[in-house]
Amino acid sequence: MEDTKRDARVTKAIEFIKSLKDANPDELNALIEGTMGKELADFMTRYAQLLIAQEPERILENAAALMVMGYLLRVDQEGSKIVSREDLN
Repeated sequence: MEDTKRDARVTKAIEFIKSLKDANPDELNALIEGTMGKELADFMTRYAQLLIAQEPERILENAAALMVMGYLLRVDQEGSKIVSREDLN
């Protein structure tokens, strides 16, 4: 049951990310500001700029890490359990 629930979340997340590439800038800005607020969006932008400036040759790895961080932040904010290494053993 838990795997099915996780698979559904993964599928939904992938579809959502794909839909973002078709959004126009105004829709995307409204979604960002309405969901996370300007302050958090600005913080994440500055953090991404810092990462890119420090290691421009690792832009793909850093972009993926930022996406994962955003997902984990959302899970934490929802009060869901973030699986630790101890949980996996």
